[in-house]
Amino acid sequence: MHVGLTAAVGSAFGASGPARLLPGGEGTTWQVGDVVLKPAADPQGASWCAELFAGLEGPGFRVPRPRRTVAGAWLADGWAVWERVEGEPGPVEHWPGLIAASRAFHAALADVPHPGWLRGRRDRWAVADRIAWGEASVVVAPGLQGLVDDLVAARAPVELLSQLVHGDLAGNVLFADGQAPAVIDFSPYWRPAGYALAVAAVDVLVWSAAPPSILDALDSEERRDQLLLRALLYPATGCSSYPWRTVQGAQEVVGGSHDTRRRNALARTTSGSRGSSGRTSRQGRSRRVFGLSMRMRFICHHRVPGRGRPSPRRASGCGRTGSPPRCRTPRECPRTRQG
Repeated sequence: MHVGLTAAVGSAFGASGPARLLPGGEGTTWQVGDVVLKPAADPQGASWCAELFAGLEGPGFRVPRPRRTVAGAWLADGWAVWERVEGEPGPVEHWPGLIAASRAFHAALADVPHPGWLRGRRDRWAVADRIAWGEASVVVAPGLQGLVDDLVAARAPVELLSQLVHGDLAGNVLFADGQAPAVIDFSPYWRPAGYALAVAAVDVLVWSAAPPSILDALDSEERRDQLLLRALLYPATGCSSYPWRTVQGAQEVVGGSHDTRRRNALARTTSGSRGSSGRTSRQGRSRRVFGLSMRMRFICHHRVPGRGRPSPRRASGCGRTGSPPRCRTPRECPRTRQG
């Protein structure tokens, strides 16, 4: 068939016909007939994910179903097969639908026990997640150092129950007329359910030019502002081009700027407390998160060499690869302003 995808793999799953490379993701996913073939970077995680999705049901969402080989296995030569689901991503225009789908999807996952293999993940995004939650540290690219310093200084404890969550929802919820949203390309993490929406919100702010008003729909999320702060730290460290250095016990090595006034302002922004006018205070924090998102967007485009939109955050290769939001030029940059 193609490099890496052999006729033997297709035959193992009973798939035949021409292979078509699907857009988005990492450029390694192929459609053959009505199924999608994906390489599994982590065979253990991919098999676990297939087993989970084989029995996962709504209401309020769809998921692609995995296909077994003719011998009954989930993988063949490191490849997995999933049914192709209808729909297209649209995280900005379908933002309320994405929120509803996320809540329904995570409600269905609430009782799934912690998969032990998650602890062994050492990929870039797994490390970035631990950094965001103060469980690891990293030396980041100089252009991102000030932003990371500010966010770390404003981080406060979050006492919420953790569960299995999707860490890359923004481009991986598909919408089709007359059907429930489809949740694809599962990127499993063990965090509070609201964190999945916080990450999605930051993604659409940074990479899809969404307005700050999208954060209003997350007002009911408990500890929303601290979850958003971590969601900002997650890609800020994930798109760094510097080598990772993991440290147990959250001994931070992201020292740098000591602008106390700026850090105090950010701490007030993310404190979660309301002033005499609760609504005005919340709107102000939303604007601050939006400003931080635009700052990160500008830095990732123009100050970190070779960095556009971060690569997908998958480890297990679950579901069909979607088409992530196209990375846009920051409106702050007059040299490349569009439209």
